[in-house]
Amino acid sequence: MHRVPALILVILFSTAAHADGEFPESWFWGDEKVRSVHQAMVGKTPKAFMLADLNGKPVRSPDTRGKVVVVDFWGTWCGPCLKAIPEMVELQTEYRDRGLLVLGIHDSRRGFDQMAKVAKDNKINYPLFVDDKGQSARDWNVRFWPTIAVLDRTGAIRAVGLQPSHVRKVVESLLEEKAPSNIGGQRTENVSPPPPVPDELLESGKNVARSKRLAQIDAVNPPALDVSNWINGEMRPEDLEGKIVILDFWATWCGPCIASIPKNNALARKYADDVVMIGVCHDRGAERMAEMVRSKKIEYPVCHDVDNTTIEAYMVNGYPDYYIFDRKGRLRIPDCRNSKVEAAIQFLLKEEN
Repeated sequence: MHRVPALILVILFSTAAHADGEFPESWFWGDEKVRSVHQAMVGKTPKAFMLADLNGKPVRSPDTRGKVVVVDFWGTWCGPCLKAIPEMVELQTEYRDRGLLVLGIHDSRRGFDQMAKVAKDNKINYPLFVDDKGQSARDWNVRFWPTIAVLDRTGAIRAVGLQPSHVRKVVESLLEEKAPSNIGGQRTENVSPPPPVPDELLESGKNVARSKRLAQIDAVNPPALDVSNWINGEMRPEDLEGKIVILDFWATWCGPCIASIPKNNALARKYADDVVMIGVCHDRGAERMAEMVRSKKIEYPVCHDVDNTTIEAYMVNGYPDYYIFDRKGRLRIPDCRNSKVEAAIQFLLKEEN
């Protein structure tokens, strides 16, 4: 059976700007200051959710690509939150088959010990999580409960702070929009989880905490590459299919990154038939990216990670960091040792197509 890569690089060259006032202000909660903060989020791709189960164990959020997503920050102690649950259940039931997903993210401070009981009593039919250390609430500027937001099929925020009674209208509007086209192919079905790679290839090595954190990234359906301003060629499906793909997370102000450019150029040339190298530039200093490409003679495709959304999604913790995908599009080596990039290429090339 022919398989296309599972590495779905959704390129939002310039995330569609959705004007303030797309939906009536009367549909939202919050004073002028809060509304200003929430409106500033509209049109942007949010940071990756940091979620935990009832035992505090970090867990992965469901795959949301191509779906309209309702994000409900709630608490069992919150009367308006409980009152909104029937509407969330009804929406999930009615529109699941059209691509809606409701996510319930519970307050990390209190009340989550009652979450299972509330879910049972209210016949909740959508996934529930605990906000891991309150990080997602901070990322989403939660100022009241419930704070309800909606993402469109591209993963962009379209509304934050909705009153529960108006969520349906936003959902119905966004469900009418087409799903985005993907670079890297359609999502792959029936692709098995990847086998492990030698520890010597991983920067995390035997660092258990770092390894567990990176393991939260879905290797089969990894985060989108949300970038813009390509130089040296824009990546298309035919450029990635059947290739090993290397994301080089770098910055114009990073000495070791600049020092690595000749090595990267050499690898891109040597393995041109099998490997695609992509330089993903940090937002800070990106105004110098074009100049750096010229002056340092970078030969491989380079792009700008606006607002560092991709860097955060991949949990990059240093520069340069190399994330390597196999020929099936699976993330095989998150945070490869800088000195082992060629060894990683050779390791993956030996595997079957």
